[in-house]
Amino acid sequence: MRLARYLYAAAAVLCLPLTGQIAEPILAHSALPLSAGAGALKLDYAREQGRSGADAEVIPEVMLETGVGRGLEAILRYPLLRFKEGFELPATLGGGQLAIGARYLILGGAGQRYAVSVQAVVEAPTGDTRLVGDATQVIPALFSDWHPAREIAIHSNVLWDESFAGSRHKASFVQYDHAVVWLATAHLAPVLELAGSTNAATGRTLLAGLPEVIFRKGAHLELKAALPLGLNSQTPRFAVRFQVALFWGKRE
Repeated sequence: MRLARYLYAAAAVLCLPLTGQIAEPILAHSALPLSAGAGALKLDYAREQGRSGADAEVIPEVMLETGVGRGLEAILRYPLLRFKEGFELPATLGGGQLAIGARYLILGGAGQRYAVSVQAVVEAPTGDTRLVGDATQVIPALFSDWHPAREIAIHSNVLWDESFAGSRHKASFVQYDHAVVWLATAHLAPVLELAGSTNAATGRTLLAGLPEVIFRKGAHLELKAALPLGLNSQTPRFAVRFQVALFWGKRE
């Protein structure tokens, strides 16, 4: 019986439709948009402790994704934020920017070894200005997926974050998120992510490595946990991230 269960589990892994929508990492997103009529609701929690004693939380970030046409996905995102500048100072709690965007597939697709898509997101100045300022953020991005083997998926994201019309100094950032996912079993996927950003004006760079694990419960629920570790002196040494992802409809 144990051998039969093992063979069944192995067959299930080999037959999984290898798209980035299955076991998608927390930060590095898949290049494949959701199918028309399919959707996902993702709830994120993140906390990081700065080297100076400041700490920040996202509690939570809510993201809704839905397929609206062939190769096209709509995105809606809103975070609730908490920030504390030092150990003995009071915390500030407020809303972040409301983000609206879309992802469109331009090369490859489901069932192929690769996929490339473009994404554009606009963050409206709707949040607490003490935490996120009052500028409009425009964030174009290029996403790519590659499957070198049936059990391995590689995701690569490059984003440009530009601010407009705010009362503070204009900010420009290059963000990059890369991940390798191993579909070890039908329910468990270890992940290694590398995430960073560079301020185009100051050159300040943040860089973190994220060992991560994804637990899949059926076709409609994924639980994810990551432990970001700062890789340079400007990045917080330690952080935690969690995500609950709920899906409906067909994931190709």
